[in-house]
Amino acid sequence: MMDEPARFTVTVKIPDDCLNACLTLNGQPLLGWFSDVFPVTMPAVPASPCAGHAGHVTTLWPGRLQTLNFRWQNGDCLRMIVILD
Repeated sequence: MMDEPARFTVTVKIPDDCLNACLTLNGQPLLGWFSDVFPVTMPAVPASPCAGHAGHVTTLWPGRLQTLNFRWQNGDCLRMIVILD
């Protein structure tokens, strides 16, 4: 629990064997999917605001680190959804 909002960095590693991944913050898309690969049994997940646009860009890639620098508040929830082979 924080007394007040604070800026700090969180770094996550996208697994090497990852087929697809995305990050959400407080249930809203933050970094979108990097692939069109989804299992048939995939539950519904938030789509990126730029999903379906030709210029869609994400910085998530298998085997790479993703660094996020935000002003975090109590209750913030960062979620990484990963699809593995």
